[in-house]
Amino acid sequence: MEIICSPESLRISIPGYDSRSIAQRILSAVPDGVFFTDSSTFNADLAHILKKENFSKIYDCSIDLLPFQKMKEDFFRQKITTPELSVKKNMLDLIDDTIYNYLANYWKDFDTVNSEVTDTLFRAKHKLASTIFYEVERDYWDAQNKRILEHLYEHKLGANSLVVSSVERRYWFMDYFSKNMPQF
Repeated sequence: MEIICSPESLRISIPGYDSRSIAQRILSAVPDGVFFTDSSTFNADLAHILKKENFSKIYDCSIDLLPFQKMKEDFFRQKITTPELSVKKNMLDLIDDTIYNYLANYWKDFDTVNSEVTDTLFRAKHKLASTIFYEVERDYWDAQNKRILEHLYEHKLGANSLVVSSVERRYWFMDYFSKNMPQF
């Protein structure tokens, strides 16, 4: 199984990292199915290109993120009651922006986007977030990923499958599958 990042999730455009190049990469891998983890990564252009090439095993495993977003907004609205908690939330927002700004300069091609450097930065971000606001990380981030994982398995994800994930979500699935699928 391979997990790659969607070009739509990068927040920037990278020359040569678009739907057409991703479709070519997918077709050359000859997967038994392509599984999209995020509605933002369920790119109509990418699906159209794959279907045009007679590849039809395309599965949208995304979930409705609105309830999760509402939960997160409600949490912060109710829990941010002190200047210290406000600073912590603002610090996490700043870290998020800093990571994307750094990566925007680092990403040059498929390999840099889908790299351990990228995964490590997002893994560290979420580890820090879980130490500061554990409930949000558990009920917002981990719960989303677990629900998406259920959809992946419902659609018969296999060892020769290819998962198209958001850039930030990729590390979570890489970590999960490396622990739970010996062939990964």
